[in-house]
Amino acid sequence: MIFELVLSIWNLATLIIEVFESHLRPGAFGTFTPIMKYLRFAIFILLIQSKYGIAQQPVVGLSVQVSFGASIPVGTFGSKSPNELYSDNQPKASGLAEAGPLIQLNINYQIKQSFGISFLISGQQNKQNSAAFQSDISQTLNSSDQFVVTTNSWQILKILAGGFYDLTITKEKLYFRPKVLIGILKTSLPAYSFYDRTSFSYSGNQKDNPLPWAFSYDLGGDLQWWFSKKMFIAVGLDYSHAGPKGYNFSVLNITTHQNTKIPISLINATVGIGYGF
Repeated sequence: MIFELVLSIWNLATLIIEVFESHLRPGAFGTFTPIMKYLRFAIFILLIQSKYGIAQQPVVGLSVQVSFGASIPVGTFGSKSPNELYSDNQPKASGLAEAGPLIQLNINYQIKQSFGISFLISGQQNKQNSAAFQSDISQTLNSSDQFVVTTNSWQILKILAGGFYDLTITKEKLYFRPKVLIGILKTSLPAYSFYDRTSFSYSGNQKDNPLPWAFSYDLGGDLQWWFSKKMFIAVGLDYSHAGPKGYNFSVLNITTHQNTKIPISLINATVGIGYGF
């Protein structure tokens, strides 16, 4: 029963990736999707082996986990409406961000049977929505001309640390690990370029603009399936948030944002494999 549950969760995770690929933005995950398919097959073989193996007690001590998944922007960061206003009529710093690939490295140290500390390094990429960006430029310039826009992606690095607590679901095999992490986030305003293809009156560009390091936190958890004494599969879901300042945006000397805080809110869904030492 537990075997079928874990395999179903894995199938759901890969299905989510495939839905993003086929319906939201084809090619968004690049080579990530075929990697997921091969990894899916490998994990299936491991699960078959573990189903008929002997349950082992997870090791208490150091473990390392590598996870891949999807990072989904939410709130203002994922908004496609660039001219939204706060209650005080100040413009929101919309990220115009789309879902993108995510990779995480987790180093965990279990101090006691159920409690431990965790260190996380996370990297991700979120493409900016070019259609929303085009709308932003048109409204800023108050122009009905058609613009050709090229945008880079948000590149986000997080370094976090915190604690976790293991909750036993099935003794010696299946655990739920809620965790709370805090740390720092680093990113840059993505580069862009545009030109007016109607009257050729406007054009502009901007390079990547690094933002300062910002405080970040992460709330979530992993469902861990230990298929041997030292190896496990983890399916994770978490919410993270940071608010770096320094968002400046102007088009042809028309400034819409000056040193604005941009709220970076994300929901991350991951699947990974870990090893205990």
